[in-house]
Amino acid sequence: MPVNVDRIQKSVRKVRKFVKKAPRQPTPEQVHDLRTNTRKLESALHALSLDSNGNEQRLLKSVKRIRKRAGKIRDMDVLTAHVCSVKLNGEGDCEVQLLEHLGARRQKYAKKLHSSVLKESAVLKKTLQREVAELDAMQDSKPERRLLRPGLMP
Repeated sequence: MPVNVDRIQKSVRKVRKFVKKAPRQPTPEQVHDLRTNTRKLESALHALSLDSNGNEQRLLKSVKRIRKRAGKIRDMDVLTAHVCSVKLNGEGDCEVQLLEHLGARRQKYAKKLHSSVLKESAVLKKTLQREVAELDAMQDSKPERRLLRPGLMP
């Protein structure tokens, strides 16, 4: 099955964009996109066996750390959505208290994610750029096993 390099590069671009912006309080959509794109990137690097040398291992370690931090925020977002969807009569005060607690935990986790992104940003920017270049070189250097771009037939 041919590999679609553009899909991999799309994940790389989205992760780089998040790292570049590094929002202090990311929206639930940004957190979800970050998690899905880091997961796609990790699996693509493993599938292409690009995780064997030091640069890729360092990239994977940084990406994994950020993905796990984003997972904590995502958990709070999901729990908040569940609490908002449940309607109990006479328990409004408890619901508000629970929402405040979840909001405080989300804020704490968002702060940790932001500091992790800032700490890892230099490594991520450099290694993500190298990965894009390596994927391009891999695609151009192997014409017999050429990786397909959308719309091209073998």
